[in-house]
Amino acid sequence: MVLVSGCSTSATSPPEDGIPSTTSVTPKVIVQGGTEGKEILQTIDLDNCDGKSDAVRSEEWTMSVDVTVSAEIAASAGVSAEVVSAEVQAAVGAALSQGSSKSMAIQLTAPPGTHMNFQIVWVGDEQVGIVQDVAGLDIPIAFRSFVPYDVRVKSQFDVGCPGQSAFQGVAPSSTDTSPTPQPITNSRVRWVQEVSQIPESGTQLTWDLSGGQILLLGGGQFQIGDVFCGGDAQRICILIYQASTRQTVTINALVPRQNYVSVTESLSADEALEDKEPLFWIPPNCVSGCQRATVLFFEDGALVNKVNLTAP
Repeated sequence: MVLVSGCSTSATSPPEDGIPSTTSVTPKVIVQGGTEGKEILQTIDLDNCDGKSDAVRSEEWTMSVDVTVSAEIAASAGVSAEVVSAEVQAAVGAALSQGSSKSMAIQLTAPPGTHMNFQIVWVGDEQVGIVQDVAGLDIPIAFRSFVPYDVRVKSQFDVGCPGQSAFQGVAPSSTDTSPTPQPITNSRVRWVQEVSQIPESGTQLTWDLSGGQILLLGGGQFQIGDVFCGGDAQRICILIYQASTRQTVTINALVPRQNYVSVTESLSADEALEDKEPLFWIPPNCVSGCQRATVLFFEDGALVNKVNLTAP
């Protein structure tokens, strides 16, 4: 991914001595489609285990232009693939920035004695198209551009320093209904979000999921739509909700401060259950550890499976 300043450029053609020279031909940028509000996820690691003060890192993005061009195509014009890519990037930057560009930036902080893992989401407009008359080529070159207009922290975790056995997950506060983060033991970095003792008040919880994410909720009871799961002194209710597209999950009938949520992007539904099941049978679940668990599997709001488990 290459950042483009948006300056203009001229095409090149191969002279007899094999050294490219500029010509008067102006590359023509043709936009063929695009996606508004596209999200791009970026993972950033910030190690401050040995630090005595906050470690700060800034991330900035103005515009990116991705180009795919083979060496064979570039060679037909007597130039390298890098030269063609650079000319396409400059031409697209000049055409789409319209003389100005706005950078988006975000600042990330790792407190002393932490090793933070951040997932940030860049939101912007993507455009795809072709550039004609570039670098002396007779064929058009395809491009894909992205211009961000928003950025936010999706999740942040202390993955732990040497000598630490667990990490804490922190959910960014994007809305008033965002849960308050609390430490969860026996966690793994493949869980991108983990919070407990939620909701602080009320009986409803909403959660934004991206396509491919799975939410696991454990508690005494919950309801999605007209499907209700009720536990008791020996039974815990488990929700495993899989999202194929970006969506907001609304969970009702919760007992305040008696639920925990974990979100994964790398585990399957069965793997998520296998990873968390050992926690069902130990305190503080059901005070001294549950003896039974009811697990409801949802996909995009529809109940697809129900499993009853017994403590080993």
